[in-house]
Amino acid sequence: MRSLQLVLVSCGLCCLGSCARFEPASSVLVGKPAPMIDLETLSGRHFRLADHLGKDVVVIDIWATWCGPCRMELPTLAQVAGEYRSRGVVFCAVDLREEKQKVADFLKQEKLDLPVAFDSVGAMASAYQVQGIPLLVLIDKQGIVRSVHVGYRPDIKAVLQEELDGLLAG
Repeated sequence: MRSLQLVLVSCGLCCLGSCARFEPASSVLVGKPAPMIDLETLSGRHFRLADHLGKDVVVIDIWATWCGPCRMELPTLAQVAGEYRSRGVVFCAVDLREEKQKVADFLKQEKLDLPVAFDSVGAMASAYQVQGIPLLVLIDKQGIVRSVHVGYRPDIKAVLQEELDGLLAG
């Protein structure tokens, strides 16, 4: 029984390390070209970062259904995505290593309308140097990473709006 408790505590600590609270990120990606991605979406199409170069600001959120902070952040991100869609901002929630049906069921249950792509093998997470989730990346129209946010923060809506307004203004 004692060894079972130890295993459960260890698993819990690993999950906490993967699911981050907000920390200011000083990512080495900021100011550099975003790693190109081509991921299958929930609808069966592909989300390609290259398709948006020169015309859209791109917001990528790397998340998972089992991550509490991710689940708290997604409704706000969906709202911001809707507000900025007509202004040249593309949003993509990239699920990390989960099955499509599980994600589809989660989105339906939570009544979230989000474009979702899948990083089924973790290649994107590796390219974007993910250390914790949720990980939010803002990429300008030229494909340059302008900000990275690790973890959940209650004021993420205001922060995103300010950053997006700045990127859209040039």
